[in-house]
Amino acid sequence: MSDTFCIYVRNMSCDACAARAQKALDDVEGVEGASVTFTDKTAWFSVNSAKALKDAFAALEKAGYPGDLKEDEAASARRDAKENDATSLRRATLIATVLSLPVIVIETGSYFFPAMKAAIDNGIGIETSWQLQSVLSAIVLMGPGLRFFRRGITALLMLAPDVNTLIALAAGGAYLYSAAVLAAPDLFPDQLRAVYFGTACAVIVLTLARRWLRARSKSRAEAAVGN
Repeated sequence: MSDTFCIYVRNMSCDACAARAQKALDDVEGVEGASVTFTDKTAWFSVNSAKALKDAFAALEKAGYPGDLKEDEAASARRDAKENDATSLRRATLIATVLSLPVIVIETGSYFFPAMKAAIDNGIGIETSWQLQSVLSAIVLMGPGLRFFRRGITALLMLAPDVNTLIALAAGGAYLYSAAVLAAPDLFPDQLRAVYFGTACAVIVLTLARRWLRARSKSRAEAAVGN
């Protein structure tokens, strides 16, 4: 006789993540009918023994998608998790936006408005401006944006890159290139001697904002259905 369970699966950011989580469950002996969906971040499956259930959780953990057992409270637990996720994303988005705004304004303003660039050069100086941007953007990447690097690098090391990997590479690449220009500007020709700290921040802010709005929408929709 088998028992059916519904669990909340963490760290999924796209359908490819759900597919990998489902494959991890399918490979577990004693697990049947596994179905993982990214939209509500849940996995349904049946097991024929307590060992199979334990192995299922271990397989998900190893794949990078740990699960929480909800059983008969799965629906309300998913709503709570999504509300918390939306709250966390909202806070991260606001913090990232506040810290990124001066970086983006300085970078884009200097590019589109020569007068602003001249004012910065004659005021605090270009090097000081770059240093300020590097500090603020580092806080954004290692603070609100850390989730993308943690999940993205983990997925890359497992040879299963996902959306988080792309975000980490884009933001991280822009930051590292800019840091190299700041540290050794003479190594770069004039046409390549530029920093993109604002670009790195923009990638994080826009992605956080998108995920926050999506999480809020899903949370409200499911709460309405539940009521």
